[in-house]
Amino acid sequence: MRGTLVQPAATNKETSNMRFVTALALVLAPLWITSCACRESSPAPAAPTAAAPTNEELGAALMPKPERYPEQDVLKFIVGEWDVENTMWMDPSQPPHVSKGICSTKLMSPNEYWAIADYKSSMFGTEFSGHSVFGYDITQKKWVGTWIDSMAPVIMNSVSEWDSKTKTWTAMSEFIDPGSSQTMKFRMTTEVKSMDNHFFTMYLVTPEGEMKNMTINYTRRK
Repeated sequence: MRGTLVQPAATNKETSNMRFVTALALVLAPLWITSCACRESSPAPAAPTAAAPTNEELGAALMPKPERYPEQDVLKFIVGEWDVENTMWMDPSQPPHVSKGICSTKLMSPNEYWAIADYKSSMFGTEFSGHSVFGYDITQKKWVGTWIDSMAPVIMNSVSEWDSKTKTWTAMSEFIDPGSSQTMKFRMTTEVKSMDNHFFTMYLVTPEGEMKNMTINYTRRK
C-alpha cells in the first residue's frame, strides 16, 4: 500500500511573504499596464522642419530663365562706336542745318536684350545730347524704342517693323510738342547699308502728307 504524500502546512512566515508578494503584484500591475498603453499611444517624434527659404532663394525662383531670341542678332548692326552727321530741315524752303557728333551704342548686360545709345553733338551752336533704348518686345512681337534728349522734357516712344530683305526698320511715333501742345507724328526708317554704316531718316507726318525732317548718317569709327 502506497503511502500518501502529505504537504506540510505553511508556516506563518511563509504565509505572510505570499501575502506581501500578492499585494505588491496588485499594486504594480496597473502601473505596468498604464506604462505600456502610454508608450503605444505616444505620437512618433516629428521630423525636423526644413529651413524657410531666404529672400535670395525666393527671388531667384521668380526670375525668368534667360532666353535668346533670333531678333537679338539683328541688333549687331547698330552696336558700336559711330561718327554721325545730322542733317535737319526746319523750313523746306531754306538750306538744312548740318551738325556732326558721336554715338556710342552698347548691349545691356547680361542678357543683351536692349541696345542703349548715347548721342552727343552740337546743334545750332548749342551742346546737344540724346539717349535711346531699343529692342524687340516679345509680348508685342514688335521692335520698340524710346528717345529722350536735352532739347525738351519730352519722351518719344516708337514701334517698328523689321524688313529682313531690305534690312530696314520702319517706325511710327508721336509725341506732344511742348511749345504748341500739338500732337506731332513721325515716320522713321533706319536702313542698314553694311556692318559699318546705317542711315536714319525722319519724316514729319501731316494731313497734307510727309515732309523729310531729318537724316542721320552713322559711320563706324575706325
